[in-house]
Amino acid sequence: MDIKEKQALFEEVLGYEGEPLQPAEKLQEVIEWDSMGIFAFIVMLDKKYDKRIKLPDVVRLETVQDALDLMHTE
Repeated sequence: MDIKEKQALFEEVLGYEGEPLQPAEKLQEVIEWDSMGIFAFIVMLDKKYDKRIKLPDVVRLETVQDALDLMHTE
């Protein structure tokens, strides 16, 4: 999956509708990065990438790129 596909999936999971998010964009500035968006992201990581991540680890993410970096298979 390339970066654009990951970004599109990330935006879809959050329910984001707008100009494409930029990798350096701060997650705190993305309105959809709220409790429901974070939960949806955690579930997507588990189902699509077989990754289990804890809430405190997700809350520490600062940028869109940080989130995209988690979206890979090992």
